[in-house]
Amino acid sequence: MKLQEDEPGMARGRGFGPTRPQAGTPDDLGEPGAAPARDVDWRDFREHLATAEKDGSRRWLYPKRPSGRFYRHRTWFSWLLLAVMVVGPFVRIRGN
Repeated sequence: MKLQEDEPGMARGRGFGPTRPQAGTPDDLGEPGAAPARDVDWRDFREHLATAEKDGSRRWLYPKRPSGRFYRHRTWFSWLLLAVMVVGPFVRIRGN
């Protein structure tokens, strides 16, 4: 099957949308004539990693330890459920 070309360097397959650029085209990474990467819009959170600075360095996160009434209740409830799971096999009900 012969591939048809829509744009220079882009091959079209069997109707599944555009495929990767063909080898040897200027769109390959690392070639001197390759197209530059597009600029990042730093106002849009979808365009960049939240844990990376503009210069590429790592932005470290320091999460706060949870506290409060619901956290305490959830902790006590989880300990209760663990106790039930540990003691459950040893409890006899009507001889079983």
